[in-house]
Amino acid sequence: NCKPYLHCPLWVPVALFIVDRIASMSLLIWLSLMDGRPRRLASHEHYTFRTLIAEDRRGFSPPFEPAATHENQQATLFSIWSSMAEAFDGDNLKHLLKHWLDPEYEAVGLDVEQGSNLTRRSMVFYKSFGEIGKRFVLPPHLCLTFCQTGFGRMKVLVVRNPFERLVSFFRLKWLDSTWKRSNRWEDFPVFVRYVSEIFNSTDAYRHLPDMFFHGALALEGDTPEFTQYDLLHTRAVSEWLAGAAGKVVYHPDDFFQIRVERLQEGMARLERKLCTDLQYCRPLPGLPKVNTFSFPVANSVWRSCWSSPTVVSRVTHRYRLDFEAFGYSRKPMLAASAGARQ
Repeated sequence: NCKPYLHCPLWVPVALFIVDRIASMSLLIWLSLMDGRPRRLASHEHYTFRTLIAEDRRGFSPPFEPAATHENQQATLFSIWSSMAEAFDGDNLKHLLKHWLDPEYEAVGLDVEQGSNLTRRSMVFYKSFGEIGKRFVLPPHLCLTFCQTGFGRMKVLVVRNPFERLVSFFRLKWLDSTWKRSNRWEDFPVFVRYVSEIFNSTDAYRHLPDMFFHGALALEGDTPEFTQYDLLHTRAVSEWLAGAAGKVVYHPDDFFQIRVERLQEGMARLERKLCTDLQYCRPLPGLPKVNTFSFPVANSVWRSCWSSPTVVSRVTHRYRLDFEAFGYSRKPMLAASAGARQ
């Protein structure tokens, strides 16, 4: 994810601003379908990477090695990430640093110490990471689809009801957690209170710190349970737009807005608008459906989450700019998916 910048695929004149917990994985995969090489129609269609260092190549013919062990096996995210790691001398990142990152750091004016700091941050997820595999987190200016202004493109922003977004994130990272102390649906008001306290008493949402903790101590260790990760995922969309680095200022009205609750309908409108406004009249790829959960939150749980007027008031105050900019109702029981649960 290139945030706080835009994603600009090579072959389609769109510039997307992507925010976590707002169909972000679906949109990133969708962007990848519009970028890179056209899809192959014959032979092996799924490939992994090979080393860029000639002496380390392992006998595979260029430009790709098959990711499948036999003709009909499809590559997975895990196999693709792992092959990237293996491409650099079997998990040895020295070649990557020497031949790519170090020259990039030098080109943008970083000294050795600054480059070292960025490298250490990039290594945070370079370990086995579930089904996704290994991740090497690049600095923002190396994000593959990065652009700042989106000049000549249609800027697109997918938005979500703040009530829905908070429940979704709590369910994903807090509910039944073995590390979080507030890990039951009954603790959802505590989670909302943390978000409200941080917004009202600190500037952490407006000026993101490098490290952050808040709230009661976690079940393990000696740090509070609300972390930097939680801070990033509860940041308002309007704050992400206002917090873009550099001289570029993003405003909600600059974007063609699509509500995640009506995502497919919004994508159809986008396709028509690209044709009428930018004369790009080719069909867009279908948006992949990537569901974190196999079933929605039960109606009784939803009602319980928003049964307290104090909890609702804290959310409407904290996300006031998002409610105003994107036209969502300040009544949680009028949320689109809440109606679907009836």
